[in-house]
Amino acid sequence: MAIVSNGSYWRSVGAGATLMTVAMLLLPGQAFAADLTVGLERCDSSMIVTTPSASRYLVDSQTLDLPMIFVPGAGWYRASLQVAPGSNYGFALKELATSCQQQTEPAAYIPSTQTLLVPSLEVASSTGQVSKFDLKLRLQPDTGHFVPIDLWETGSDSTVPISQSKPRAAAATVEAVQLDVAVGLYPAGSIVPLTRIRGTRIGNPESGCDSRHLHGGPAYFDNVGPYSDPNPSGCGYGKVVSVQSDTIDYGVINASVPTGTDYCGPDITSVFFSRLKLMATRLTALPDSERGMFDGTVFLARNGVNMDFVTGGLRDPTGSPVCPTAKCSGIGHTSTFTLCGQCMISHVDNDIEYGFVAKMLGVPMSVQLAGGHAWDFWQRAGLDPLPSQMAYQVGNNLAATLKATPAATDTQLCAALTASRLRTGIVTLRTSTSMFSEEMGAFGKSSCVPCPHGCPAELVQKDFSTQPWNLDNGAISNYTP
Repeated sequence: MAIVSNGSYWRSVGAGATLMTVAMLLLPGQAFAADLTVGLERCDSSMIVTTPSASRYLVDSQTLDLPMIFVPGAGWYRASLQVAPGSNYGFALKELATSCQQQTEPAAYIPSTQTLLVPSLEVASSTGQVSKFDLKLRLQPDTGHFVPIDLWETGSDSTVPISQSKPRAAAATVEAVQLDVAVGLYPAGSIVPLTRIRGTRIGNPESGCDSRHLHGGPAYFDNVGPYSDPNPSGCGYGKVVSVQSDTIDYGVINASVPTGTDYCGPDITSVFFSRLKLMATRLTALPDSERGMFDGTVFLARNGVNMDFVTGGLRDPTGSPVCPTAKCSGIGHTSTFTLCGQCMISHVDNDIEYGFVAKMLGVPMSVQLAGGHAWDFWQRAGLDPLPSQMAYQVGNNLAATLKATPAATDTQLCAALTASRLRTGIVTLRTSTSMFSEEMGAFGKSSCVPCPHGCPAELVQKDFSTQPWNLDNGAISNYTP
């Protein structure tokens, strides 16, 4: 028999299906889930142990000790696993307990993929020599054991089997008009978000049009106009439709691209930093019940899916792409934007926001990394890419800069970005400049040069700084300064 500790009681679990049973217990909605689930709010300041304790594998006893495991939807635990009798590789559960102990590198267990990630695992030999590895294990349903599927030396970038891609959160759904006739630079059939149109109103279904549609005038599209209602007794400009923000039409600017030039996506520097400043003001206004290692983590879990700074692209009056150009564009994470004079892959801005919000709420980097690993394992069964981890650190540094200097200029904030460094091993330090540049090269986009144009605020389609936030009391609040 194996013993499972839950802090307040002990439960015996049959050895043959020990880990499978525990995995089921940790799945929300399964039997006994309430027994093993510890809400993060249960870990108040009097319970939190802040002395870091590393995950360690003891060779002599064949025991794997994990002082802190994050389980999405279930909470925080500590566990001890031991090599199963008759098995050279499989681990069976020896002990499981709820935990409020803070750790520098928490492990993460994802029930949906039955995968356990253990970063910075210390392997102690009988002579006392300690090596560090990152370990990934997966639950085998037939045996109930966790079996290692990946092992590599911590900080060894060349051998870490990570994908450089990171899926961004789902794009926002926005209302737009699908034009029945050409309007200015937009041909018939174009889909233009209503946020980029002024001087119009939405009409309900009526005798001349069987759907919601756009009427009115004088109207301005992307600040160009005025235009008159082309069909006042019918569907006006066209029917109102709901579309994903990453499928909308491009913004139009008076610009062209020099022959042979590959321009990166729009320069979001001013717009992005102004959003961070607004975010800082709103986050500062939140009550203490939304802050700290545990309450702040819950806030991130509730609201993080909306942390997706989506912008449109820019084109010239003939319809040709300006920023980004074809070689610097793509689908999802392969698109680009310009920040502080540097071209970056599109997920980086969202990761910076994640690190920024976490720092403002007092969530330590260890928990930020655990959350990042958990999300990537959940979404694609892989490690959180190093550039994403670098972006969290950038967000942390920007938050610290704005806390010290709320009116910091774009130049000062850019200095904080470029000065950010990430520890990728015991002694290795990397800068944001080198890491983001390497990521661009990995996608074959190293020829993309910064866009010389800004990013019109009206092109921002999903903005965490202005969205309502869900609070722990069930309320939805704008916390508008």
